[in-house]
Amino acid sequence: MPNPSPLGLAMPHAMATDHPPPSRPPEPASRLTLDALWVGQSGSICHIDVDSAGPRLMEMGLVPGTLVRVVRLAPLGDPMDVAVRGYHLSLRKSEARSVFIDPGSLQDAPR
Repeated sequence: MPNPSPLGLAMPHAMATDHPPPSRPPEPASRLTLDALWVGQSGSICHIDVDSAGPRLMEMGLVPGTLVRVVRLAPLGDPMDVAVRGYHLSLRKSEARSVFIDPGSLQDAPR
């Protein structure tokens, strides 16, 4: 008899596993990416999309739970300079779209 999958679909016994499903990105309502932050805003990373530039970004210190702050943008908006773990990192907007920020941790720049 097929086992039910986490999605409620029948799976053959050979495909059924006891392992939890892989980590998924935040729900669409909470999808705030690093490229959407303004200069001076900061927030805590909640997820990295590992399908694109994720592994390389994680090697540079962008891991879930890390606080990141947008320092400045290039004149045409790309790349962006972010402060993370005590150093500055230059990221293209396409790379910054792989970094999801927890909306509850968002802070504006001090005035």
